[in-house]
Amino acid sequence: MRVLMVTGSYPPQRCGVGDYTHQLVSELTASGIEVEVATSRPDRPRDDANVRYEVADWRAATWWRTVGEMENGRYDLVHVQYPARHYGYRPDLALLTLALKCRLPGVPLVVTVHEFSITHILRKLTVAAIAAPAAAVVTTADSERSSLLRWLPRLQSRISVIHVATNISRLPVSADRRREVRSQYGVDDKDALVVFFGLLHQNKGVRRILETFAVVRASHPGARLLMLTEFKPEENVFHAELDSLTKLLHISDAVIWKDFRDSTLVSELLSSSDIAFMPFEDGVTLRRTSFMAVMGHGLPAVTTVGRDNPEKFGLEHARNAYLLRQSASADELAGAISHLIGEGMHRKEVGAAALKWSEPFTWNSIVHKTRKVYQSVLRSAPQ
Repeated sequence: MRVLMVTGSYPPQRCGVGDYTHQLVSELTASGIEVEVATSRPDRPRDDANVRYEVADWRAATWWRTVGEMENGRYDLVHVQYPARHYGYRPDLALLTLALKCRLPGVPLVVTVHEFSITHILRKLTVAAIAAPAAAVVTTADSERSSLLRWLPRLQSRISVIHVATNISRLPVSADRRREVRSQYGVDDKDALVVFFGLLHQNKGVRRILETFAVVRASHPGARLLMLTEFKPEENVFHAELDSLTKLLHISDAVIWKDFRDSTLVSELLSSSDIAFMPFEDGVTLRRTSFMAVMGHGLPAVTTVGRDNPEKFGLEHARNAYLLRQSASADELAGAISHLIGEGMHRKEVGAAALKWSEPFTWNSIVHKTRKVYQSVLRSAPQ
């Protein structure tokens, strides 16, 4: 089987969807599927044998030429990952799958929709247009499937859910190495290290993270906050606002901003932390690869619950995570973190349960389900 994977982001570009797609391509290749990738051109050289096409930008005139180059690829199937950070927000992307169907006649399309429910209405229209012509549509969470079907009920027979898994493999970290890693950031065994992992987006409740941590510090002055993220206050206005907020809250000396480019270091830092803090504005869902990563590292997570019932995917408050309302105040969130700081044995029990919870979400499962989607689409395709 020969598959063309289309994605707006791909390493070395920073994007959770790009990281997911890179892992998916690697796993599919290992399973015997030949995969070529079409993605955005990075700002530094990329050395990846799977990348066949690089798009300078996602204006229609630009990617139309790239799609034209694909005509001789002899692909059995095209799989589009949408949205992704480096597509940008161009409305002409709504024509992407129609262009693929036009230039690659007879080649069936699969579209994975990573985010729909919380997007702006104009982005919803773009996603709907991209998904509509597909022979099969995949979402990464049940909540996204339900939201998309409210817009496109005729996808009912073509839509399925394939949950994500962590993109960061958990590496063994000895007690000595854990102490060494923590000491590099001025954190000793008796102090609490709270970690946030992921890109800095408004819907991840980043301001609340800082405001909550200021409350935590009032009762736990030795606590530190590790922001495992891309942080460029000199280039990004939102990042600069966060930098100013840490100063206003008098926590600058307790906040560690650490880049997450090196996956080995990321795994060590997650394993060396005590509590994960991820107060998503829309509530936690299984499409959050960052959440899957902290659970897969056995971290007790303090997070938020949106409209969807977390019982659907096995999360239980105070057993394998701490689940608060998405509207919870900084004081309420800080109370949960402080409770975990003060109850060391309970914290370890919750972390062990988190690790157990994450076990079914594996790349073997993702590849198996993805292959089943491909096979179903190819069986149904006109000969």
